[in-house]
Amino acid sequence: MTVNFAPTSCLREQETRQEVRAPAGRGVAGRVRTTAEWVAYFRANAARRRPVPWQAGAEVTAAELSALARSLQAWQLGETSDGRHLRRAAARYGARVGDPEYATAIELFIREEQRHGELLGRFLDLAGVGRLKADWGDCLFRAVRYCLPNMETWTTPVVMVETLAMIYYNAVRRATGSRALRAVCAQILADEVPHVRFQCERLAAIHRRRSRPGRLLTLLGQRLVFLVVVLLVWVGHRSALRAGGYGWRRFWRAAWAKMNVAWRWMRPERYAWEPEPLPACETRRAGRCERRRVGQNSSSAGVPLSTT
Repeated sequence: MTVNFAPTSCLREQETRQEVRAPAGRGVAGRVRTTAEWVAYFRANAARRRPVPWQAGAEVTAAELSALARSLQAWQLGETSDGRHLRRAAARYGARVGDPEYATAIELFIREEQRHGELLGRFLDLAGVGRLKADWGDCLFRAVRYCLPNMETWTTPVVMVETLAMIYYNAVRRATGSRALRAVCAQILADEVPHVRFQCERLAAIHRRRSRPGRLLTLLGQRLVFLVVVLLVWVGHRSALRAGGYGWRRFWRAAWAKMNVAWRWMRPERYAWEPEPLPACETRRAGRCERRRVGQNSSSAGVPLSTT
């Protein structure tokens, strides 16, 4: 069974609409997919690779390379992270919340991101521009996540960057006549919407335990962080964005429109949640209370009511 993400097409520009298959659920939202469903989705999606016409060569002009090469190198570096810190954070989080499969889902997510890096790297090699070993944007992004190694701190920047990635890869696809690069961008765009959904559902589960004022403060902090991320992406990649038809105003509007959809997906009240089991200590306490109540009722049953 598949879910068509078309109803949430505001996450993508009209020209990049496509059907994206993801784990089955009730409608567009309704419930959070189980980790097992996401594991099944990532495994199935690994086999759904779009053909890339590598045999055609790079087919990229000097003008296109001038606008895109440095930006593609930086983005490719970010897609090729080994993910060891994220793996450890996911394992700790899964153990803490009783969801051991979450580490498997994150492992499959990392592999999918690495496949994106491999595709971009192969194109860069084909175009003869090589790959970067380091980039200021990638270093900054990692530093922010490493400063507070909990699952929310890891996941929130990922959602923001992947939301902006949908704008970026659409811009690159529009900026080039290279069939290989356009196919690579189409593959990445097809994967990004489920990536954002996967991360947003996890954030909804985390935010669910917060009070309403706490969630409002979280949203305010996220908006401030996103403002900074939008500015940094523009500074680092404005040449490629402009080449694809995204001037500053269009980029700004598209960025906030897409992130607003992601924020809606993070809202706990959007989902129908399964009742949470009581912790073992609470279950034992409830059992003792129930036995005490039954005992008291039994004792009082043997005492005759007084009459007057």
